[in-house]
Amino acid sequence: MKKIFLTTIILSVLTLLSFSQSVSISFFQESLTQALSDLAAQENITIITDSTVGGFITLNLENVSISDALDLMLLPGGYSWKEIKPGVYFVGTADPTSNSFLYLATSTSYHLKYVNATTVMDFLPKIMQKYIFTSSNSPTTLLIGAPENVKGAIIDLIKKIDVPKREIIVQMNVVEADESVVKKWGMDLQYSNPSGTSSSTTFNFLDNVINLVYKVNNLSILSDIRAEEASGAVKILANPKIRIESGKTGNVDVSTTRKYLYTNSEGKKVYADVKVGVNITVIPTISASGDVTLNLSESVSGAIKTVNPLPDTVTHTLSTTFNTEVGQTVAVGGISFDTYEKSISKVPILGDIPIIGYLFTQDGMRSVKKEIMVIITCEKAGEWQ
Repeated sequence: MKKIFLTTIILSVLTLLSFSQSVSISFFQESLTQALSDLAAQENITIITDSTVGGFITLNLENVSISDALDLMLLPGGYSWKEIKPGVYFVGTADPTSNSFLYLATSTSYHLKYVNATTVMDFLPKIMQKYIFTSSNSPTTLLIGAPENVKGAIIDLIKKIDVPKREIIVQMNVVEADESVVKKWGMDLQYSNPSGTSSSTTFNFLDNVINLVYKVNNLSILSDIRAEEASGAVKILANPKIRIESGKTGNVDVSTTRKYLYTNSEGKKVYADVKVGVNITVIPTISASGDVTLNLSESVSGAIKTVNPLPDTVTHTLSTTFNTEVGQTVAVGGISFDTYEKSISKVPILGDIPIIGYLFTQDGMRSVKKEIMVIITCEKAGEWQ
């Protein structure tokens, strides 16, 4: 037992000495096999080469270790080496189709967490792909068989590929509001479409802001929406949450109804319902710092008056790109349209008398202008940093 232990210590010491040897040697346009032979003779080691080793080198080495010397000498030809026993080195081509591969390579399994093997293979350069072995039965497990230095480089690259997807949750509140409410929120600067196209459509800018977008306090604006909703001046058309991967597309379709006044064939004024729709497409891009760039397209279907009983529909598309931060709320101007609402007029005092008050009350319709606004908040989703 003592002899075995002593032998092990001696072999370990010899191995350390071989790697700590200081090598100084020069080659000038010398064949690689001869250069390796010269190195072996000078350092009193054994270097075995396979039949693929060839080429010429010009190299000057000063006070380097044997391992560094071999790395530098074999680098141009893409060869690998391995110490198969103390003082004995094997040099060859670490190609899986080569007989030398079994002597030069070691195998390591790697378990993917966020992507599958197909994604990894798509990103890895072809020179590395030959060292990766996959199975359809285990799409998240890789077997890497390569020399240690090559295997280390492959694993480093895989770690950069196997990362959480950058996703965010886009919370939208699509609201329909009376024009008076919109002005109260500060939206009193408007851009209308050219006359003759769709005079009922208006895209809105807000005070001191351009690109149809302005930043708001999320709690404040939502509180305002709820307060005005109770009074009937604001209606929430939709409040979807969409989980979107960075660079991918999310879509929301929203519609409301406007009342259109026209005269029928009998000469009577009639109110008809016409759909007003908004299709919203968002493409978020998450930067390395975590900021979000939102590309937003808004297709708006409105109505224009014609000589026909019902209006013709027309669609306009608005596109804008803006930067925001996770947790920040922005508002984007939408469509403005005229409609009619039921109104009640009554004679003061008399109209409030129980039972007979209706005799002094008259129902009617009044013209109002509505705005559709999109309130957007981005929230982080997933494990990305």
